[in-house]
Amino acid sequence: MSLDVACVDTICAQSSALGYGAIAIVRASGSKAHEIIAKIFRKTGGELKPLRAMHGQVVDHKGDMVDDCVAIMFPKHSSFTGEDSFEIHCHGNQLIIERLLKVICAQGARLSEPGEFSMRALLNGKIDLAQAESIADLIHAKSNGAIKAALKGVQGGLKARTLAIRETIVSTLAEIEARMDFPDEDLGGYDRSRLLDGLALAHDSLSRLLANSSYALKLHEGARIAICGLPNAGKSTLFNQLVGDERAIVHETAGTTRDVIEAHMELCDVPVTLVDVAGIRSHEDSCAVEKIGIDRALLEFKKAHIVIWLADATLPEPFKDPMIEEHMRDVDVVYVLNKVELLSGQLQPASALAISAKLGLGIDQLRATLHHRLSDGNHEMSETFITRARQRDELMAAATSLNDAKDALSLRVADEVVTAELRQAGLAFDRLFGSTLSEDILDEIFSKFCIGK
Repeated sequence: MSLDVACVDTICAQSSALGYGAIAIVRASGSKAHEIIAKIFRKTGGELKPLRAMHGQVVDHKGDMVDDCVAIMFPKHSSFTGEDSFEIHCHGNQLIIERLLKVICAQGARLSEPGEFSMRALLNGKIDLAQAESIADLIHAKSNGAIKAALKGVQGGLKARTLAIRETIVSTLAEIEARMDFPDEDLGGYDRSRLLDGLALAHDSLSRLLANSSYALKLHEGARIAICGLPNAGKSTLFNQLVGDERAIVHETAGTTRDVIEAHMELCDVPVTLVDVAGIRSHEDSCAVEKIGIDRALLEFKKAHIVIWLADATLPEPFKDPMIEEHMRDVDVVYVLNKVELLSGQLQPASALAISAKLGLGIDQLRATLHHRLSDGNHEMSETFITRARQRDELMAAATSLNDAKDALSLRVADEVVTAELRQAGLAFDRLFGSTLSEDILDEIFSKFCIGK
């Protein structure tokens, strides 16, 4: 999709989900929208009126009825796209929907591209770029926490949250540049300490927002947790306990799990893929099929956000295994001792979590630990506004430039350096909300939208 899209032509699409249902929605937007609905819709008594649900029939060019349905007209000032629009709520039969779209296109409309309705809303100033991303995030959210964060984004939460920060950047830039641009005017000197205090507050506010970005991204992108350990450590039993279902085969024979088994669950509002992998031991002690399972298990460590290293509590040195240790160097590991019901002495090491996967002991504590790790220990839902890596990166760029401007001002570096950094911070906000639009960014964002949105 390109910036030079002429937003005067009329587009149409099915906006409800594909398949059969009681009701489906077809929408259209553009300069001919109201002309088209007037031609194809026959209201049951009275005239067509904007912003009112009207019962009637859609007819084709021969006057044959396509469906008995409800239509709503939206003037441009009241529509989602900022253009004249209409919706038809028809029966949810794909044959009816396809025929209805053909009737609309026969009157001068065309089928929309993915995300084209939202892109028109952006270009017409009805939403900003971050709101457009939140619309897609809301549609694809996989947890209640992700829905809450996306809804805040749809309502413009990120822009409202950063408005004061951007205003500080603009006002500081204006005050310093006024004296640079008009050196002959008697404007006096600026209050350096007051400007420094303002920039420090703005940077602190931005830092608090970014502190929660890792958790916020996991809400939408999800997280992967792998359970690893020696054969017979009880990995599959723990997997079943956490999932709450008998998904993995449990048997006392070593090497029962030969492949990667996955299950989806929700943990502290984060959609989690829990992975049960083959027990890891020397290839010399395993058969050919088990070797493949072990190799796949080792690959999982690179994908996982967290690895649960499960060990048998009855072993003298449960976490001393060179083959596993080698792959745990750059991984976030939770050390867990299983089978504590068989232990009579003290746990070694005492710092590990103690559980009995068989009896369900210590599972709540393990969940709490995973919760803490996923949220990086600073989970505050009220501060969860960032939903995309792009948003985080632009805010980090703004924070860096803002901090550099503050340092330059504090060290009494030339005003040109201070203003240059402030401009960079401002540009990051412009890119974030779409004040400065890039075709590459738009293509990346809107190509992932569904058709009709």
